[in-house]
Amino acid sequence: MAFRQPALRFDLAGFAREGALGNHADLMRLVTRADELGFGGIWFNEFHFHRGTLPYPHALLLGAEILARTERLRFGTSILVLPRHHPLMLAEQIAQLDFQSGGRIDVGVGVGVGVGVGVGRGAEPGTFDALGIDRDAARQRFDEAMEVMLRAWTQDRVAADGPTWRFAETEVGPPTVQRPHPPVYVAGVSAATVAVAARHRFSLLLSLEPNETRQVPVFLAELSKAGAGPGPMAASSLSRYVLPARTRHGRRSTSPPSG
Repeated sequence: MAFRQPALRFDLAGFAREGALGNHADLMRLVTRADELGFGGIWFNEFHFHRGTLPYPHALLLGAEILARTERLRFGTSILVLPRHHPLMLAEQIAQLDFQSGGRIDVGVGVGVGVGVGVGRGAEPGTFDALGIDRDAARQRFDEAMEVMLRAWTQDRVAADGPTWRFAETEVGPPTVQRPHPPVYVAGVSAATVAVAARHRFSLLLSLEPNETRQVPVFLAELSKAGAGPGPMAASSLSRYVLPARTRHGRRSTSPPSG
């Protein structure tokens, strides 16, 4: 499945934690200004159950407002942790946002069981515990959810009889504007997660931390095994911290904070 992508797109990211704190109106002014300036998109993470420090735990709710306030700017999730969602409901929510926005949503997904085990950004093991979801089942839930969502977007009706989700044939809508479905990006450094991206010809969502030296060789090898060309690699998303300044002399480079 091929998606037409611009050769190079500049987006805004890094609002997952402290960057999203502050006045909501200020954030919306930043969003509308980014739209006016021609930025390609803006990405937000899914982090839950932090009452005083994370004002946007549900990225898609924020995305609905951002897409309503803008005309060209795309909205991306970096990431939605699939094992924590019922795939029918999540597929329907994404389809609705795609419809409402005229096809301006990008879907970043991951397994999300823990930092340091190669499962993608958005990792919060405590959220699994709070929801009563077995962390050891995360991989299976991710694989099942991904298959259900893809069929929900591309087929008139979808049913499932997997170990995790079982349901009779169900219509999921509205139909997505982007065909065959919104672009999907996979975050993660483990071979199993990267292989999922290669099998479906999805692009990678490369991290703010420089993990791409681990991800890219595995991804290209898995694409070759799947009989795919390098197209998904070319459309992958790379994130880096940038500190702008008013003058050339005020600019400086920085590395991502450790820890």
